Amino acid sequence: MAQQPGAPKTIALVVILLLVYLVCFYLLTFPQLHQFSTHYFTDEGDGLGNIWNLWWTNKAITELHQSPWHTTFLYYPYGTSLLPHTLNPFNGVMAIILMRFMSQVQAHNFIVVFAFVVSGLTAFFLAREFTKSTAACLVGGFIFTFSEYHFAHAQGHLNLLSMEWIPLFMLCWYRLITKPRVVTGVLSAGALFLVLLCDYYYFLYCVIGGLLIFIWHWIRSRDWLFFLRSNYRRALGAFLLVTLITAGPLVASLLNLMVSDPPLGAHDPASFSLDLLGLFIPGRHWRFSELTSFYWSGLNDPVEKSGYIGFAVLFLLLYAWIRRKHLHEAVGLWFLVFLVFAVLALGPVIHIGGHELRFPFTPYTILTKLIPGMSLGGMPVRMVVMAILAASVLAAVGFAELLRRKRSSVVIAILLVVLVFEYLPGPLPARENPLPGFVKELKKLPDGAIYDARSSKFHALYYQTIHQRPMAFGYISRPPASVEAKSRELRRVFESGDYEKLYREYGFRYLILPARMNATLGSLVYQDNDAQIYDLSNSRGRE
Repeated sequence: MAQQPGAPKTIALVVILLLVYLVCFYLLTFPQLHQFSTHYFTDEGDGLGNIWNLWWTNKAITELHQSPWHTTFLYYPYGTSLLPHTLNPFNGVMAIILMRFMSQVQAHNFIVVFAFVVSGLTAFFLAREFTKSTAACLVGGFIFTFSEYHFAHAQGHLNLLSMEWIPLFMLCWYRLITKPRVVTGVLSAGALFLVLLCDYYYFLYCVIGGLLIFIWHWIRSRDWLFFLRSNYRRALGAFLLVTLITAGPLVASLLNLMVSDPPLGAHDPASFSLDLLGLFIPGRHWRFSELTSFYWSGLNDPVEKSGYIGFAVLFLLLYAWIRRKHLHEAVGLWFLVFLVFAVLALGPVIHIGGHELRFPFTPYTILTKLIPGMSLGGMPVRMVVMAILAASVLAAVGFAELLRRKRSSVVIAILLVVLVFEYLPGPLPARENPLPGFVKELKKLPDGAIYDARSSKFHALYYQTIHQRPMAFGYISRPPASVEAKSRELRRVFESGDYEKLYREYGFRYLILPARMNATLGSLVYQDNDAQIYDLSNSRGRE
């Protein structure tokens, strides 16, 4: 492993690692994979929205032959931009391929498993840049991909689950800065684009992480103009060019939308900041979470505030710090990344055990002043993912050093047992999502847009993947202000009972009402104890 392997050896290593992390996922979540073909591995909130994302990306590209970043299938008839939405089109494109030979359930679940397995793989190769110990790098990949943060977001955040390209970008960028080559610049840009196609938050975090690597090398090299040297000009130029071609149009379009039609729905960063004790106390998604409920039950959002590092990992970090003079020169860099992102994750208000400490300004508040559009997210707690990545690298380096020490087998065995115990997850959500009768009936009826006053916003999204009709409203994570204004007007039309206007001016053919609510217009075409469907186009129903 100390020598650079050839392509066949690298491919063999990748296959072995994928199998190792797949087996780990299977054992940690047992018997979850036995429901692979029958249950969605997600919740009934944002998870249903992410199922819609996969369906819409497939429909937009393969059937409608249009960009997936705009739709009239939601918020019909005026439609909405999906630029500020957590669309994660990388997963959508993957679903296009998968759904050629898998069901929608299987394709979704494959993407969930893919995110866990490949995140471990890319974290392994990042750690391998700083230590050649295979066992240590396996541990590093395990820490990153099977962290509490990762399992917490498996509850429904498919975009946040897709962490797999973050380590790849950080690896490529580190190589670009330390050993500049044009090909490395191109690969760095490609990895950054993959990050962007999964999640905007992660794209921003990678930019910040890349800046930290740049500053670290700048200070370490003592060559203040190193980036102007000929080899750097070519390598960084290749990176910038490819980034402008790939990520540039999407980022520019989003920034333009934020100015011309500001998206709404940003979270309050003061409420969604990391609780400091969350790094040291297992949260709600630990297998034995009832033992720590005294802590996490008092948090306003136990899912988002799951950032547990683990005492085995903290021990390895401490050991790496003590032995840093004997380790890779980049150990200091990863401690810098760990501390910067852990502090930024604390947000504008410091939370300790549910109590708040307010300061005039914090590193996070300063950062929001410097970076345009950062306030749109309002989720500083998610920055902990980069601290976890740094911790996984440092833990791998520390573990490798332990392996080199004589008489350390007992300590190593104890650490591994504690690590697995601390990282045992609770069960992943699994939903069959049975279809109500009116959805099955809608699929049979002639074409026409629907106004669904019966379903919740998340279930309406899931139902659309079955009946495939344009519908009023829906749900996206950050609707533009103009869309919200038009939606308020449309709601007023419905609430006034002017169903003629819904049909004549807005173009809705079918009205879905709860079973106990009657329409004053249109013919009833379906009814059960749950819902009823009115056809507003039927002239006899309007007489």
